[in-house]
Amino acid sequence: MHLVTIKQGDTARKFEDRLMIGGMPVDFGAGEVEFILTNHRTGARITQDATILTLPMDDDGTAPNVEYAPIAEDVETCGTYQQTWHVTFEDNAELTFPSDGYNAVVIEAV
Repeated sequence: MHLVTIKQGDTARKFEDRLMIGGMPVDFGAGEVEFILTNHRTGARITQDATILTLPMDDDGTAPNVEYAPIAEDVETCGTYQQTWHVTFEDNAELTFPSDGYNAVVIEAV
């Protein structure tokens, strides 16, 4: 689980993560990934398509394999959020990351 702190309205910073199963990076195949951000207090939820990244050939085990670049509406409301990644594999199987708990996102006032 990760903690990300971002200022209200900031869209230049991407959310990045390395999704793993059994200690190995996820093989997405032709699957899709969604970025999900849920306001801890109100339950308001944002779901957006994320980008699957190709790992470098000389991967040192730290490179992200998914990312999401927020739009202004995603980061307009200050608060504490729970963040997950929802993967739909090419066989329509689904998996949510992290599998235990949430990533935490704090959007602070400018």
